[in-house]
Amino acid sequence: MTIKQINIRRFKLPLIFAVLSVVLMGLYKTIFGVENTIIGLIIAMASYAFLRLDLTSYPIYKSMIFLILNLFLAISAYISAINPFVGLIINFLILFTVSFIYTTEFKNVISYIFLLLYVYMWEYPISLDELPRRLVAMGVGVFIIIGIHILFNRRNFKKNSNSIIIRSIRNIQKEICHIINESYREKENIYIDSELRKLLILIEGRNNNKFIENHKDDIYFNIVLILERINSIINKVGKINNKSKDVIDYLNSLNHDLENITLFLERKVDCINEDKDDLNKSSMINNFTDKEYAFLGECTELIRLLEKNINNLYEYRRKKSRKRIKVKFNLKEILIGNSSLKMKHLRVAYSLKLAIAVSLIMFIVDLFKIPQGRWIVTSVYVVIQPYEEETLTKAIKRFKGTIIGVIIYISIFTFFPHIIPLELLLLILMFLYFIQKDYEKKVVCTALMTLSFGLSRSTVGYLAFYRFLFVIIGIVIALGVNKIIFPQSIKNSIYDLKERYLELTSKLLYELKSILYEEKYNENTVKLLLDCNLIESKLIENKLIAENLEIKDLVDKQSIILSKIRCLILFINYSNWGITSKHINVDKNLLNVIFNKIEEELREIY
Repeated sequence: MTIKQINIRRFKLPLIFAVLSVVLMGLYKTIFGVENTIIGLIIAMASYAFLRLDLTSYPIYKSMIFLILNLFLAISAYISAINPFVGLIINFLILFTVSFIYTTEFKNVISYIFLLLYVYMWEYPISLDELPRRLVAMGVGVFIIIGIHILFNRRNFKKNSNSIIIRSIRNIQKEICHIINESYREKENIYIDSELRKLLILIEGRNNNKFIENHKDDIYFNIVLILERINSIINKVGKINNKSKDVIDYLNSLNHDLENITLFLERKVDCINEDKDDLNKSSMINNFTDKEYAFLGECTELIRLLEKNINNLYEYRRKKSRKRIKVKFNLKEILIGNSSLKMKHLRVAYSLKLAIAVSLIMFIVDLFKIPQGRWIVTSVYVVIQPYEEETLTKAIKRFKGTIIGVIIYISIFTFFPHIIPLELLLLILMFLYFIQKDYEKKVVCTALMTLSFGLSRSTVGYLAFYRFLFVIIGIVIALGVNKIIFPQSIKNSIYDLKERYLELTSKLLYELKSILYEEKYNENTVKLLLDCNLIESKLIENKLIAENLEIKDLVDKQSIILSKIRCLILFINYSNWGITSKHINVDKNLLNVIFNKIEEELREIY
């Protein structure tokens, strides 16, 4: 791809969404009234922000959830605006509940956008006669968001997951070549594990459902387990010196079969011919009499499983089979999931802090009818972040961005108040907003947009003064709240994540005890594995981990244990997949031995 093509792609999406913003604002103003104009703008911003998520799995279900949530928020915003004291209670409950449900170990874009929409609906109150029109506006907005998301993201999961699988197999092939050439390094093996961890994160992001038992991406999960096991076996082989000719021949054949699979994934061949696999030759599977190479024969079955799962994956896509969706309702799982309600946990602390601060400011602004007081509310809401360091960074950038925006606004509109039509100005500002990555520059754009909207009703100096003053007040309040109410630092969050990590692993072991007898894992087991993987990834990405050798050692040991647990689940699957082979003879006694070893290793960490 040339630099010119990259630049075109970089500007294309922001331009599309800038045009969409102007169009939606115009349509919402015309169809749903002036009081709902801002909803059109936020819907466009939400459509752009949600592109970083994956909502393509069960889109109808997710549309219904978002529809119910948005209608509930619209009704709640209407009721809360009637009376400040009733509003205080409603606003607190809404802010806490939505934030808690959608916030995990980091601030979630869903809660951020929908609560921002709630705050704006509260800031622009309506009469009872206007409520049905607002409800329709919110409902239409949900289907616009989901429709745009499917339009732009419908192939992303397939493309990204296939890319990771191909890269992982290619890297395993490189490992094998390096072993044959006696130039193997373990860091190659670690890199493959990190790639597979990314695929698990993609699977979790796609299947974060609260009401549906989702088995749609089980095949991808199986592929991760299989590739991780192959990678582990290759690592064992790489550590053995003086490989025999039989081992080298086997590795060459293994490499050849992996090449066939990769070519199929790259669409360079039409099918994987399982009958012609070199590893299926009897001469290849019967030569490992040495104890140190006994585990290598398992690769034969793993390759066969990998081929079957990849063929099933493409067969599933080709047929587009529709399984009956099993709806479930578990209040504890919906609200808490695999978390706990401890006050020190980030999810609880952040949601409470946000709800207390924003609902109190909303109450004061409403009670005293402070003009333009919504700017204080919005500033408090957007500046408060899960961690103190993030809040301070956001506050500084919002302060700088507001000053720059106010200066530009005064400079232009004092002397040339009508030089640019409002629609064209909005288009330019929204394009700049979407193209910018830095929050400070985004604030400059939003400040100019907000001030431009109010120009017809107020003077330039009046608007600029109150915008600057109220944003500063909001920033100061947010910083104070962040210091006083449940302060959380990134450094301390490491210990919180560590506890969650160990807690989820313990729950996972408890699940495995029952699975060993049923010989079938359930949805909660996979969810726990994916949650553990997500926290593990967050810990590994945290730069402070490298400075804390104790926690770094814990994460390394935990990572190995989780890998063994995934391997244990793979062994359990062998019986479900009907595998009988002298290379894989997994019975309940062996599974219990593996489980007990994992339990002992985890006990040592505690």
